[in-house]
Amino acid sequence: MTQNYGHVSVWDSELLARFLKDAGFINIKEVSFMEGTDELLLKDKKDRKWESLYMEAQKPRY
Repeated sequence: MTQNYGHVSVWDSELLARFLKDAGFINIKEVSFMEGTDELLLKDKKDRKWESLYMEAQKPRY
């Protein structure tokens, strides 16, 4: 699965959340396929659902 599209790393929700937090994001959570607070971002293809990790996070406004 990781090599078919040229990917060279694999992430789980815990690792991705840690890096998002380190980058300053807040309200980090794992979401399901076609779920999220911004409908404009819900664009993934249904056939990739089984192999995808969906995360949502916000960058705070200062």
